[in-house]
Amino acid sequence: MKNKITIIIAIILLIITAFLLFNNKKGTLKKEVSDFAIEDTASITKIFMADKMNNQVTLKRLDGYWTVNDKYIARVDLMKILLKTMKQIEVQSPVAKAAHNTVISRLAANSVKVEIYQTKYIIDFWGIRLIKHEKLSKVYYVGGATQNQQGTYMLLEGAKEPFITYLPSVMGFLTPRYAAKEIEWRERIIAKYRITDIRSIKLTYHNEPEKSFEMKYDGKNNISLFAINDNNRQLTNLNNHKLKNYISGFSKISLEAFLPDASTAEKDSIKKEGCIYTLSIKDKSGKIMIVNMYHKGAKQDETDLKGIPLKYDRDRMFAFINDDKDFIQIQYYEFDKILKPVSYFEK
Repeated sequence: MKNKITIIIAIILLIITAFLLFNNKKGTLKKEVSDFAIEDTASITKIFMADKMNNQVTLKRLDGYWTVNDKYIARVDLMKILLKTMKQIEVQSPVAKAAHNTVISRLAANSVKVEIYQTKYIIDFWGIRLIKHEKLSKVYYVGGATQNQQGTYMLLEGAKEPFITYLPSVMGFLTPRYAAKEIEWRERIIAKYRITDIRSIKLTYHNEPEKSFEMKYDGKNNISLFAINDNNRQLTNLNNHKLKNYISGFSKISLEAFLPDASTAEKDSIKKEGCIYTLSIKDKSGKIMIVNMYHKGAKQDETDLKGIPLKYDRDRMFAFINDDKDFIQIQYYEFDKILKPVSYFEK
């Protein structure tokens, strides 16, 4: 019996040794210098990108979603585009010899380094997969566009020859898909709530305090409404349908754009104008999310229907979120469902 076990263990060790030797031999062979595509993007676990301006972003796949630098949820739409690009990217042609040195210099001065990590198995043959681990599978550099804007210069790490790449189904170059700025990958969501997790919603009208209110919810069927400017008087003659619809509107609150390049002076000037609305939402854990909203100035030539110049933008506002760390732009179209006066809920 012991002899049989010894023989089985020896055979298994022999197979593992042969596999590792085969893999090492394969690893010493020269890799294809134009192989940019990742066939199995579902096995990608992590993507790291860094540009020459010290911007870096790490995208990690978790259970059903991607994260940005271990801090934020990644945009679903951009992740789909990036993974599709990595799967379908093709080489159009090598860079012409006459342009070789110029392209290499440009890649050295202005490119995005891309590292792609995948799930791999130490033993993977004949349908047998054992000992899973994460492995750096591909590294390449993404440069700028060709003169006709239909190709993108790229170089695999370790290769000497750059190539012009493209997507067969896409007009244009691919560089913008490989953005290394964290802000580009963050989802354009201010907050997402399961309705039953909300405990209170407070909306303050700073210029019209009589419209302000606080709504309290027990997570089931009981909703209470209080008029803030009337000593927090509880209102009783309410339209329950409107109350429930209002709370449902907080399942997702979207923003239009992050504004990371705004200067401190610009933000201070906006705050000096005065906050017009403050939205405060508390969830069942006691966490409070606050959105402070401000007017956005109208364009110089923007007028109303009578031709009178407008002071403020009719479609957009500015806002601060995350303890004023993030300065953003929002749309009235998205916030009209939220900016209701207390009288809206009365019968």
